[in-house]
Amino acid sequence: DQRLRLVDEAGDEVLFLGEVGEDFLDDTLLLEALHPFEPREENLAHSARRQRHEQGVPAKRRRLERSQARLGRWLVQRMPLNTISGPVSGHRMIHVLVTGATDGIGRATAKVLAERKCAVLVHGRSEAKATAAAKDVGGIPVWGDLGNLKQVRALAAQVEAALGKAPLDVLLNNAGVFETERHVSADGHERTMAVNHLAPFLLTQLLLPKVEAAPQGRVVNVSSMAHARGRLDLKDFDFSKRFDGYAAYATSKLANVV
Repeated sequence: DQRLRLVDEAGDEVLFLGEVGEDFLDDTLLLEALHPFEPREENLAHSARRQRHEQGVPAKRRRLERSQARLGRWLVQRMPLNTISGPVSGHRMIHVLVTGATDGIGRATAKVLAERKCAVLVHGRSEAKATAAAKDVGGIPVWGDLGNLKQVRALAAQVEAALGKAPLDVLLNNAGVFETERHVSADGHERTMAVNHLAPFLLTQLLLPKVEAAPQGRVVNVSSMAHARGRLDLKDFDFSKRFDGYAAYATSKLANVV
């Protein structure tokens, strides 16, 4: 189970995503591979294929959760936490914000950080999701729809209020989406680019003073090998002329690393 693949509803592989541990892969893509599809009663052959596929979903989900946990541990090992492990004698509490921490790699990473006795700010798109995840992780809930820049600013204000005078040691921009159809954000941008790039860019700028106040402050952007297939067209930044879900995702990941 060292490879992660995107599969269709019949269980057939349609896109190889990468080796576990080599690249961070977007949670939306991974969860899409396991998402149960609605039955089509008029197509008995399809229903039979779907039934065979769903019988394997629990095992695949368990493998996915193990892979996400490994990725979470791998990520935490590369944060500046090797000499500071939390509220022990002679050390201060380490504060980490993880966006998209209600499930997938984000949630697994948040759990590892909480186990390391860090103060984890658990971000979710809604208050309900963030609160539920924070309760499970043992963190502090913060929320905001990253497809809305006004809510991104509100999220930054929540984080600053939660931190008080404390610095932000690590800002982990993990949240991301993969859209199969073109949608426009509240600010008029194509939603993939809005959530995957514009939101973390703005959030980073707003929280940068808090990160710079930390002795070893870090901003970590979750990347993807898909960036190699991205192409930035500044004349059509929002894919208004021609939309392709994978192209939009790859371009947003390229924008992250440019």
